[in-house]
Amino acid sequence: MKGKRAGTTATGRERVTYDRTHGRIIEATIDSIVQRGLSGTTVQTIADQAGVSSATIIKHFRTKEGVLDAVIEMLAAEFERARRRVTEEAAGDPVKFLNLLIEISFHPELSSDRRIGAWYAYSGEVTSREIYERHMRAVDRELFRQVRSVCRKLAESGGYRVIDSDAVAIGFIGTMEWLWLERLLGRRSVQVNWARNVMQAYLAGVFPDHFRMPGRGRRGRQATG
Repeated sequence: MKGKRAGTTATGRERVTYDRTHGRIIEATIDSIVQRGLSGTTVQTIADQAGVSSATIIKHFRTKEGVLDAVIEMLAAEFERARRRVTEEAAGDPVKFLNLLIEISFHPELSSDRRIGAWYAYSGEVTSREIYERHMRAVDRELFRQVRSVCRKLAESGGYRVIDSDAVAIGFIGTMEWLWLERLLGRRSVQVNWARNVMQAYLAGVFPDHFRMPGRGRRGRQATG
């Protein structure tokens, strides 16, 4: 993370204490962002949320911008690690990859309301978009590239001759983000199982031989991994 640890020479128990405080500050920053927005989040609101002094915040991150930078870097790293695990577990199976991607996209911790709320705050506020782009641009691009690639593989191997892989990938990611936003805004209760069903319905409409509509029996070559 970009929270600076320069000048800290503590080892052993002091090191553990330092790291725990460091993590608590980051989690407290997420809470402050969700409750107050980025513009309403200050060093003091973070300190109050974390139960530490403002001097401790400065010691770990130097400035408010330093903490905000560390938070989005952590969120980006969390999702990227999860995507790589999914890639490894899928082992080249496009159906399994998309199913696993749906699972991590609605994971109760990785995609909790807190984390989704913070993610939207960074992407939505003009003053924070430079921070968001610095850490998330490459992650977003790689996600799109990979979803497009597996959609293209399914289209070619499954004989779906009229599939536009770019459009399908945009639709898949867009549907996922719509579900996040609906839940975040409280427009509807987006339960995990319902969200999975929505994503499965989208995929079944595009690749009917590989995915099934929720509530219906399996068809043809479907493999759910």
